[in-house]
Amino acid sequence: MLNNAISPLQEVKKMDYIVNLRQVYSDSESNVPAIIVRNAKKSYRNGEPVLNNLNMRVATGSIYGLLGASGCGKTTLLSTICGLRHLDSGTIKVFGHQPGTLNSETIGMMPQDVALYTVFTIEEILHYFGRLYSMTSVEVNARIEFLTTFLELPEPKKLIKNLSGGQQRRTSLAIAMLHSPKLLLLDEPTVGLDPLLRVRIWHHLQEICYKQNTTILVTTHYINEASQSSTVGIMRSGRLLAENSPQTLLQIFDTPFLEKVFLKLCADDDKGLVSNPQINYDNLNKSPFIEQEDNLDVTGVSYKSGTAESVVKTDGIASPYNLHHPGRSACISNHVNKVMALIMKTFIFLIRTPWFGLVVVLLPPIQIIIFLLIVGHDPKNIDLGIVNGELPHENLVKFCQTASTTGCFSTDVSCRFINAFPPDEFRWITYQSDEEALKGVQRGDAWGFLSIPSNYSQNMLERSLLKQFVTNSTLEGSTITGRLDVSFNIKSDFIKFKAYKYFQTFLKDLAVSCDSNPELVDIPLKFSAIYGLLDSTYLQYMQPGYFALTIILLPTSVALKFIKDRKDGTLERCALAGLGYSHMLIELLISDGAIVLAQILLSYGIMVISGITIEGVVWQFLLLVFLVGLVGLSIGFMAGQAVDEEAQAMFLILACYLPLMVTSGVSWPSESLPKFARFYNWSPTTMPIHSLRSIATRGWGILHRKVFPGFLIPIFWIIGLCIVSIIIRRIRNK
Repeated sequence: MLNNAISPLQEVKKMDYIVNLRQVYSDSESNVPAIIVRNAKKSYRNGEPVLNNLNMRVATGSIYGLLGASGCGKTTLLSTICGLRHLDSGTIKVFGHQPGTLNSETIGMMPQDVALYTVFTIEEILHYFGRLYSMTSVEVNARIEFLTTFLELPEPKKLIKNLSGGQQRRTSLAIAMLHSPKLLLLDEPTVGLDPLLRVRIWHHLQEICYKQNTTILVTTHYINEASQSSTVGIMRSGRLLAENSPQTLLQIFDTPFLEKVFLKLCADDDKGLVSNPQINYDNLNKSPFIEQEDNLDVTGVSYKSGTAESVVKTDGIASPYNLHHPGRSACISNHVNKVMALIMKTFIFLIRTPWFGLVVVLLPPIQIIIFLLIVGHDPKNIDLGIVNGELPHENLVKFCQTASTTGCFSTDVSCRFINAFPPDEFRWITYQSDEEALKGVQRGDAWGFLSIPSNYSQNMLERSLLKQFVTNSTLEGSTITGRLDVSFNIKSDFIKFKAYKYFQTFLKDLAVSCDSNPELVDIPLKFSAIYGLLDSTYLQYMQPGYFALTIILLPTSVALKFIKDRKDGTLERCALAGLGYSHMLIELLISDGAIVLAQILLSYGIMVISGITIEGVVWQFLLLVFLVGLVGLSIGFMAGQAVDEEAQAMFLILACYLPLMVTSGVSWPSESLPKFARFYNWSPTTMPIHSLRSIATRGWGILHRKVFPGFLIPIFWIIGLCIVSIIIRRIRNK
C-alpha cells in the first residue's frame, strides 16, 4: 500500500496502471512467459538482501530492459535466472521450467565482465564455445563470418589479450549470440561501445525477436537506450519499482525522458512513498514484435542441424531449433563435445605458454636429478681432528703415508690405522693435544677428533698376547677415543660408522701381518640379505617415496586454474554453456593425467639412467605412482572448489601436503609413529609408498597382500575427494 502523501504513484494508480505485486498469478496455458520471478529473495554471507521480494515477468519474444544502479542486484538476478545461483526463497520459472533444467543451448548470456580466455584467438574461443553448445564446425564458421562483420570484430586470428577493452566486450557479446539462443541475457552489453555500433546491436536484437521469437533480457546503464525495449523494469535495492512499456511509463509520468521517470521513482523510494511497489502486468504478455501462437510450450532449444522442425533465415544464416531434449545418442555426443572442448582449451594454453608447459613437465625430473645428485651419497672430506700421542708429528697424515707399516706390531701401528682410511673420507687436522683439538672443534674447524694414546703399538701387542691377563692400563693404552660434535646427528653417525668400519679393516690387516686368521677379529655376528643388498644406501630407501611425493605435489596446482577461471568469470560462463563437474573431472583425468604420466615417464627414465632398478614389474610400479599423482589432482580440484583466492588454495594444499610428507615414511620409518597417530597409515601416501618399496626392492607384485592395499587406498581417496569437491560446490552455489 502507498502512504497517504500525494505522489505521482497515486495518480498512476487512478489510471489503473498498477496491480499489487502480491497478487496470485494465473498463467494462461496459451501464453507461457519466458521468465516469471515471484517473491525472490537472495542474500550473501554478510546478510544484506541482494534480492528483496522481487517479482518480474518477461514475455516470450520480447526485449526486457532492466534499469538500475550498480549493486542493486541486476547481475545476481541474471545468475539466478540462468541457474548459476539459487534463491534463498521464492520461485523462478524459465519457459515454465526451473532454472538450470533446460538444455544449455536455450540460454545465452553475456556477463558484466568480459569472461574470456586471453590466450585464445577470437576464432578459437568461438569454436571452443561452439563445441560446448554442440554446434558443428560448419555452423560455427558461418556464425563467425556473420558476427565478425556485424560486431566489427578484428581479424579472427588475433589473440584476445591483444584486443582493446571494447573489442573484448564485442567478442564476449559474440559468444553469447553464437548459438542463437532462445533466451538471451545481456549484462551491460553496450558499455564502452561506439554509439553507432550500439544502434546496430539494438536493431539486431529487435530483428531476432521478430524473426526467431528470441526473448532478450538486457541490463543497461544507458537509460534512454532502454526505451527501445518492449518492457522496462526499474530496479532498486533488490526490488522492482516499476515495470511497463517505455511509452506507458513516459505517458504516466508526463515526461519525454525515461531518465526522469527513473529519477522520480528513486526519489519517491527514498521518501518511503513506495513502501509496497505495485506494477501492472496488463498487455505485458504480448511481444510488440510478433503475435505469439497459441499453446506455446517452449521446453528447450538444441542447436543441431537436420533435427529442427522449422528453420528460420536470419542474416543469411540458418538457425535451426529443436524444441525437445536430445536423444540418447545426441546426449552422449554432446558430452563428448564438451570434454573435447576442455582438452582443446588445455592444449591451446600449453601451446601459447610453452615455458609453463616445460616447467610443469620437466620440474619433477629435475627434482629427481637433484635428489639423485645430493641425497643418499656418503659425505666426503669431512674435517676431523687427529691427536697421535705415539707419533706427535706436525704433519701426521703425510708422515704416515711415507712410513713403513709392514710387519707384525711395528712401532708405527697408529700410522697403519690412519692409512686404513681412504684419502677422501676425512680431511685430517693434526693437533698436539686433546685440549688443542677440543678448542679446534669449538671454533668450528672440525666435527670432532680421534685421540691415539702414547705407546699405542706396545699396548696393542700386549693386549693380543696377554689376553685375559691384560691389565687395565694396557686396555686403556690400546683404546682409541673419539669426541664428536653430534649437533648434526647424520654427520656424526657417519663419522662413527666409518671409524668402526675402517678400524675393522685395520685389525684384519694387522692379523694378516701377524700370520693370524683375520676372521678371529671379526664380530661373531653375520647377516645376509633376503631382499635387497646389505650395503644398500639411504638413497635406495628414500627414492620410491620421494618419487611419489614429487608427483603428488605438482598436480595440486590445478586449484589455481579453477580459481583463476572463477575470478575471470569464465567458469560460470562455461557452466551456463552446459559444462558440468563430470566434464571437468573427465578432462582433468585426460589432460592433466597425461601431463602427470609424462612427468612419471621422464622421472623414471632419469632413475634408469642413474642405475636405479625396479626388481618387480615396472608397469605396476608406474601405475601406483600414477594413482598417487591422481590423488594430487583430486586435492587440487577440491582446493579449487573450496576457496576463492590463490593464496588460500596454496595454504590449504600445504596443510594437506606437509603432514603427508612427514608421515609417509619417506625419511623415517612409519612404524615410529605413536599408536594414536597410526591412522596416518591410511593416508594417500603412507601405504602406497610401502607398496612402491616392496615392488622396487622386494620384487613383490600387485596381488601380494602387503602391496594390494597400496593400490586401493589412492582410489578411495580419489573418489572421496571428488565427492567432497562436488558437495563443497553445491553448498557454495546455495
